[in-house]
Amino acid sequence: MSTHTPELWDTTQMRVSKKKTKDRSALNVHLYGVNWDDHKANARLISAAPDLLAACIQAYGTLADINNNWPGRHTMAGQRLLCEMRGAISEATGIDRETIQNGGTS
Repeated sequence: MSTHTPELWDTTQMRVSKKKTKDRSALNVHLYGVNWDDHKANARLISAAPDLLAACIQAYGTLADINNNWPGRHTMAGQRLLCEMRGAISEATGIDRETIQNGGTS
Protein backbone atom coordinates (compact mmCIF):
# COMPACT_ATOMS: atom_id res chain seq x y z
CA MET A 1 0.00 0.00 0.00
CA SER A 2 1.33 3.42 -0.86
CA THR A 3 1.36 6.19 1.71
CA HIS A 4 0.99 9.95 1.66
CA THR A 5 3.95 12.29 1.72
CA PRO A 6 4.17 13.22 5.42
CA GLU A 7 6.72 16.02 5.34
CA LEU A 8 5.76 19.68 5.12
CA TRP A 9 4.59 20.97 1.75
CA ASP A 10 5.41 24.39 0.31
CA THR A 11 2.60 26.67 -0.76
CA THR A 12 2.98 29.30 -3.46
CA GLN A 13 0.58 31.30 -5.61
CA MET A 14 -1.15 28.62 -7.68
CA ARG A 15 0.30 25.39 -6.39
CA VAL A 16 1.27 23.28 -3.43
CA SER A 17 4.52 21.38 -3.84
CA LYS A 18 6.86 18.98 -2.15
CA LYS A 19 10.51 18.91 -3.11
CA LYS A 20 12.12 15.69 -4.27
CA THR A 21 13.63 13.55 -1.52
CA LYS A 22 15.71 10.39 -1.74
CA ASP A 23 12.54 8.31 -1.26
CA ARG A 24 10.01 10.31 -3.30
CA SER A 25 9.70 12.25 -6.50
CA ALA A 26 8.79 15.91 -6.41
CA LEU A 27 5.05 16.57 -6.29
CA ASN A 28 3.08 19.58 -7.48
CA VAL A 29 -0.63 20.22 -6.98
CA HIS A 30 -1.88 22.99 -9.25
CA LEU A 31 -4.91 24.94 -8.07
CA TYR A 32 -7.42 26.12 -10.66
CA GLY A 33 -10.38 28.45 -10.47
CA VAL A 34 -11.10 32.12 -10.15
CA ASN A 35 -11.25 32.69 -6.41
CA TRP A 36 -7.79 33.47 -5.03
CA ASP A 37 -8.99 33.17 -1.42
CA ASP A 38 -10.16 29.62 -2.15
CA HIS A 39 -6.73 28.82 -3.64
CA LYS A 40 -5.00 30.00 -0.48
CA ALA A 41 -7.41 28.09 1.76
CA ASN A 42 -7.02 24.89 -0.28
CA ALA A 43 -3.24 25.25 -0.30
CA ARG A 44 -3.18 25.63 3.49
CA LEU A 45 -5.41 22.57 3.92
CA ILE A 46 -3.28 20.42 1.60
CA SER A 47 -0.14 21.60 3.35
CA ALA A 48 -1.59 20.81 6.79
CA ALA A 49 -3.08 17.43 5.82
CA PRO A 50 -0.18 15.24 7.08
CA ASP A 51 -0.26 16.96 10.49
CA LEU A 52 -4.07 16.76 10.64
CA LEU A 53 -3.97 13.04 9.85
CA ALA A 54 -1.33 12.39 12.52
CA ALA A 55 -3.37 14.32 15.10
CA CYS A 56 -6.54 12.43 14.15
CA ILE A 57 -4.78 9.06 14.46
CA GLN A 58 -3.36 10.04 17.85
CA ALA A 59 -6.71 11.34 19.13
CA TYR A 60 -8.52 8.26 17.85
CA GLY A 61 -6.01 5.98 19.59
CA THR A 62 -6.58 7.81 22.87
CA LEU A 63 -10.37 8.01 22.60
CA ALA A 64 -10.83 4.44 21.32
CA ASP A 65 -8.75 2.95 24.15
CA ILE A 66 -11.16 0.76 26.13
CA ASN A 67 -9.51 1.93 29.36
CA ASN A 68 -10.26 5.58 28.58
CA ASN A 69 -13.77 6.13 29.90
CA TRP A 70 -14.22 9.72 28.71
CA PRO A 71 -17.55 11.45 29.30
CA GLY A 72 -19.90 10.55 26.48
CA ARG A 73 -17.93 7.52 25.30
CA HIS A 74 -20.88 5.18 25.64
CA THR A 75 -23.43 7.57 24.14
CA MET A 76 -24.60 7.62 20.53
CA ALA A 77 -22.73 10.90 20.02
CA GLY A 78 -19.51 9.41 21.42
CA GLN A 79 -19.75 6.34 19.23
CA ARG A 80 -20.58 8.51 16.21
CA LEU A 81 -17.43 10.55 16.89
CA LEU A 82 -15.29 7.40 16.92
CA CYS A 83 -16.96 6.17 13.70
CA GLU A 84 -16.35 9.53 11.99
CA MET A 85 -12.71 9.51 13.05
CA ARG A 86 -12.30 5.92 11.77
CA GLY A 87 -13.89 6.99 8.49
CA ALA A 88 -11.57 9.98 8.09
CA ILE A 89 -8.49 7.88 8.85
CA SER A 90 -9.69 5.20 6.43
CA GLU A 91 -10.27 7.73 3.64
CA ALA A 92 -6.84 9.29 4.14
CA THR A 93 -4.85 6.06 4.47
CA GLY A 94 -6.76 3.44 2.51
CA ILE A 95 -6.86 1.20 5.59
CA ASP A 96 -10.29 -0.36 6.10
CA ARG A 97 -12.35 0.78 9.09
CA GLU A 98 -12.36 -2.61 10.81
CA THR A 99 -8.57 -2.77 10.78
CA ILE A 100 -8.45 0.73 12.28
CA GLN A 101 -10.99 -0.27 14.93
CA ASN A 102 -8.77 -3.23 15.81
CA GLY A 103 -5.78 -0.95 16.34
CA GLY A 104 -4.14 -0.93 12.90
CA THR A 105 -3.38 2.58 11.63
CA SER A 106 -0.03 2.10 9.90
